[in-house]
Amino acid sequence: MMLDRSDAEAVLFRVAVAAFMYYPEKHIQEPGYSVEEDLEWCAKPMAILPEPTQRDLLDEARAIITDQTRDRRRFIDTVISLSDW
Repeated sequence: MMLDRSDAEAVLFRVAVAAFMYYPEKHIQEPGYSVEEDLEWCAKPMAILPEPTQRDLLDEARAIITDQTRDRRRFIDTVISLSDW
């Protein structure tokens, strides 16, 4: 299964927004917040992908969201390679 282009763009957009909005104290400023809720939102457009692929992408998305210095190029390339872009 492959993502269509709009789903691939949605994954990239959602991970970018989650990373931009994240800060280490967010769970204190916004009680009840967890990175898991951002990851659930990021995962929706990739539901068509096999579970192991989704898990790998979400592991990388978690790292991108929580580490602002993380290189994003590999994630972007991977998402594009899983789509009909």
